[in-house]
Amino acid sequence: TAASDASDASYELLVTPEEIKGGVIKVDYNYEAYARKTLAGDADDIERAWTKKLETHPKTYDGFKFRLHAVVKSDDKVTLQVGLTGYREFVGTQTNPRLREAGNAYLSNALGCECVLTTADKKFVLMKRSTDVAFASGLYNGPSGHAEPQYVWNKNISREVLRDGIVREIVEEVGIPEKALSEPRLIGVMRDSDLKPDCLFVVETTQTSDEVKEGYRHALEAWESERLAFVDSEDCGLALTPVTRAAFACLARDR
Repeated sequence: TAASDASDASYELLVTPEEIKGGVIKVDYNYEAYARKTLAGDADDIERAWTKKLETHPKTYDGFKFRLHAVVKSDDKVTLQVGLTGYREFVGTQTNPRLREAGNAYLSNALGCECVLTTADKKFVLMKRSTDVAFASGLYNGPSGHAEPQYVWNKNISREVLRDGIVREIVEEVGIPEKALSEPRLIGVMRDSDLKPDCLFVVETTQTSDEVKEGYRHALEAWESERLAFVDSEDCGLALTPVTRAAFACLARDR
């Protein structure tokens, strides 16, 4: 199901911009059918990994996440099969060698979201990830996180759920009000070398980079990043996360 981007070994594209433009994207949500499979000894492995992570990153907390079970393509339709997982399960399974060898079905595959955020003065907004975050600290990325299932129990699980997730991340991490954001547009789905999947969006704000900088000072979750950077292109010389590189690559193909 993967169309690998040969130019960058740190990620592969599961859904390309061309497939999104050319067809229909659907989300098939079933928390039982698309749950992670378990192996004997799993629970102990997860407990050990979680305890270790909390020792170094005490702000890490568990919570429900969506799980990408598989991407199914037929004709001009792409279906994301989505179940439920948790952050603790993600930390305990995603890089576990025994479970990776057993296969994708045994991994958490928590489905994240990332966006390329553009200001009114045509700058891309990047953030340097803080040492407090559990993964990829010190690297730069766009606003990112996970759609939170607990916010959407009363909704039909659909693309809107994933869209709501990225809007909330921008509001909370960067401090831009929702009314100053364009409708997020899906431009790809990727996974990194740890097989961690993310939906990739592009969002524009009516705020200038100076206004974004001012709002960031009061952002609810500003602790997740150390500083903002405003760049003209992907070729900015900053160390980017694989998901951010994938998002920029999709944006270039989407234009």
